[in-house]
Amino acid sequence: MLRVAWIFSLFLLALVLGVSYSHLLQWVPKETLPANDFLTIHQVLLKQYRMGIGWMEGIAAIAVCSVAYLMRQNLRRFVLSLVTLLCLLFMIWIWAVQINPINVAVNSWSATSLPANWETVRSSWHQFHAIRFALAVVAFGTFTWAALDRRKPNPSLPTS
Repeated sequence: MLRVAWIFSLFLLALVLGVSYSHLLQWVPKETLPANDFLTIHQVLLKQYRMGIGWMEGIAAIAVCSVAYLMRQNLRRFVLSLVTLLCLLFMIWIWAVQINPINVAVNSWSATSLPANWETVRSSWHQFHAIRFALAVVAFGTFTWAALDRRKPNPSLPTS
């Protein structure tokens, strides 16, 4: 059971990391796009991300939480799993509080109703995604470290 939970969690974390990396790769090319092209890409292509990744981060958080619970008697693995979980929760929070409001605003714009600060909004969107990418790297790294840690559990922890 634990092995399946580790593998499933690592798989989801790898997908989350990959999608975060794809957003990072978009940053520089999208900075050169004229307003109408930016708007089209954001409104047409990026809608797929919501359906493709939103559920994945939530399930990854639940899976990592279950691994942390199962590893609660191994302090190193437990702490590394908790760091992973916190990174995922912070990623979800950034999306909900910072990125989604930007998405809602951009999706309400038209080529004739772009606000004067649309470039600033676009840059903020990318900056928040860069932060999410850094969190995804930490999450994947700490969880991989926990999965590969073969040292014996801390003997001072009580076992039940």
